[in-house]
Amino acid sequence: MFDLAQPVRIVAGAVDATNVLIPRALLEKQGCRPDALHGRPLDHDGDPFGRLVHNFVANVVACGDRLDRREALAAASAITHLCATWLRGREAGSSPQHQDVRIRVRRFIEAELGNPKLSPALIATRLGLSRSTLYRLFTPNGIVSYIRDRRLMHAMRMLIRDEAHPARIARIAYAVGFSDERTFRRAFKRRFGFIPSDAAQRLSPGSSAESLSVLQSWIESL
Repeated sequence: MFDLAQPVRIVAGAVDATNVLIPRALLEKQGCRPDALHGRPLDHDGDPFGRLVHNFVANVVACGDRLDRREALAAASAITHLCATWLRGREAGSSPQHQDVRIRVRRFIEAELGNPKLSPALIATRLGLSRSTLYRLFTPNGIVSYIRDRRLMHAMRMLIRDEAHPARIARIAYAVGFSDERTFRRAFKRRFGFIPSDAAQRLSPGSSAESLSVLQSWIESL
């Protein structure tokens, strides 16, 4: 079990595995605290309900490519509920304090991405943190870089989601906190290697290896 809001380093040989990524908010709504389970191995074979979760996930993986969108969404929702039920009550102690603070800061940033005044000073004031603590939490790249990257990743999601009804680039730029479209376009191209209007095409099936690398980076940031 890995809480992706916390540092993790994994060294392993070749393995056949299924990774299930569930947004933190969906688990927490059901009373599960993923931060307290970070790095903990969970033995599904020794737990009847764990075996049920394992078998259900394995069956979804086996037939996943044959599910339509409605069925896939229902299966994903079921996996979330099953995992939350299984994990709930298995929290072993509390996370270190600095990890709790990091999560609070990241949540605040996500909630304020559309605020053009979002800055380290605002975060420190609203969360009652010192500037030094805030900067230390986001070494080595820095919190300003983190905020900009989150804005760009959110813009990427908006561009993909609105593929059927393309949104104006300026509207998206303002929605993620950029003060002008030109700055947004420049930052987006520097981050992903292509302009915002090309996002849907670049991340479609059959994309180049370079674009797939961008897609992987985007997925890892969700």
